[in-house]
Amino acid sequence: MILNDIQAKLQELDPETYYGAYDYANKTDVVFNYTVFDRSKLSRNENRTGYSEYFNVHIVRENFIPEGLVIDYIHKMEEIPGVRFAGNDCEFVYTTKPSTSTVIEMATLVFVRSVKGVRI
Repeated sequence: MILNDIQAKLQELDPETYYGAYDYANKTDVVFNYTVFDRSKLSRNENRTGYSEYFNVHIVRENFIPEGLVIDYIHKMEEIPGVRFAGNDCEFVYTTKPSTSTVIEMATLVFVRSVKGVRI
């Protein structure tokens, strides 16, 4: 299953990899260094013979994401047969860690895979 494949590949880069969301509520001394992935959309291909399934990968780090790490994620995801970087810009978002002044940087990468007219 593609979600298991994605999780396995991402865990090679970050053991703290989660699907959908990371629930840090009720945890003490949480370090915001983790990865979250999710499905974003499913759309029919232009030729209408199959579908494109999109996935987001969110890299979350305290202070900053190390230089080169985003590219490592792109290469790792593209090791999964049929998955490629969607070509969208990598977007960065910033916030602060709750009850602190620690900056949190998050990069979002979008990936796509084509699925022929079969069950996903």
